[in-house]
Amino acid sequence: MSASAAQPADAQRTDARRGRGVQRENTRARLIAATVELLGARSLDALSATDIAATAGLSNAAFYVYFRDVHAAVLAAVESVAQLPAGIVELAAQPWTAQDADSSVDAFLAGYFAHWDAWRPVLRARNLAAEEGRPEFVIARQLGSQVIADAWQRQIAAGQAAGRIPARYEPRPLAHVILALLERTGAVQRDYDDLGPAWHAEYTGAVKHTLLAVLGFRRSRRGV
Repeated sequence: MSASAAQPADAQRTDARRGRGVQRENTRARLIAATVELLGARSLDALSATDIAATAGLSNAAFYVYFRDVHAAVLAAVESVAQLPAGIVELAAQPWTAQDADSSVDAFLAGYFAHWDAWRPVLRARNLAAEEGRPEFVIARQLGSQVIADAWQRQIAAGQAAGRIPARYEPRPLAHVILALLERTGAVQRDYDDLGPAWHAEYTGAVKHTLLAVLGFRRSRRGV
């Protein structure tokens, strides 16, 4: 058979493989989306492969083609949403000054809390599982926070160079203190929505004040 005659068959096989790959990716994405949806209504321990598959409109057998168990599906969901948007990370890393710190922290907290609002069930499930000592979730949490931790370290180093933050503090542990503050406030901020928007504004203002204080800035001009 000539090369010219074989080429169409090769191309067909390539297209078929590509089509199967797209189908697998779509099926896996459906299972991850179903996992995210169910985490909005129940705890990690209450999830089952059967429920995830049914929510995705697939069979149990299809679930196990892609994930060995429920925890693997949740970890895949975590990996799909855990990273903060690049613009928020860049904002944390870019050295703030006394002139722009107030507006910078406003913009950062708006983006950070919006990310938590969008993915709260998944992020809370990750953090709760990590706090229970499940190693795979501890690792997922560490990986998900590494980029923003590095950004805060750069921000802290800039504050030390400017003389706002005492040089005796190591940037890395201080960055993780900031992360702990932000993760906890992001996780629980909506638990108090029944207290109304005024309370939520005060809550955000308290986070802002604490973050500015840690970074060595004075209170904002509005006194927050």
